[in-house]
Amino acid sequence: MHLKPMSVPVPVRRAAAAGFSLVEVLVTLVVVSVGMLGLAKLQAAAVSESSISRTRSLMSLQAESLAAAMRGNRTFWAASTNTLGANGNTITDSTSVFNAASPKDCTVSTNTCTASELAVDDFRAWVASLNSQFGVLYTASVTCQQNSSGALPNTCDIQLNWSEGYVATNRTSAASSSLQAATTYIFLHVEP
Repeated sequence: MHLKPMSVPVPVRRAAAAGFSLVEVLVTLVVVSVGMLGLAKLQAAAVSESSISRTRSLMSLQAESLAAAMRGNRTFWAASTNTLGANGNTITDSTSVFNAASPKDCTVSTNTCTASELAVDDFRAWVASLNSQFGVLYTASVTCQQNSSGALPNTCDIQLNWSEGYVATNRTSAASSSLQAATTYIFLHVEP
């Protein structure tokens, strides 16, 4: 019988470091910090864009609201050639129909209103709604003009302007004040 010599295992040396070194921990902290700053900037941009989208949606709804009131009062608006403006509580009117000192309240069931009184009441209610949502941070204009063919209905253009603020995405855009606030508008063409 032939015997083989047994091999004896040689003890293996363990690695010199059994955990994280201080350099590794610092590098990890830097990487995580940069990532967290990126997330914070992303969240700020998302909040800003949500606010801008909200304002644009509300302005679109306001323009459509006045257009619906115009379509509901075709007797007045289809023949109108007014130029109206609004900013806060100030209403300008090229024909002085909308500047009445005490307009009739057409929402009261006992009041009978003419088409022009109803238009004044609708426009003032619309301006009050804009004021409650946006304060004086907007300007509105309504320009009604005679149809090019001279036939009724005339056409009206509703324009709403307001200023939007943006979150800067880098140092260049942060230094430029023109990129941080821009005037935005909605333009709606209506044929009552």
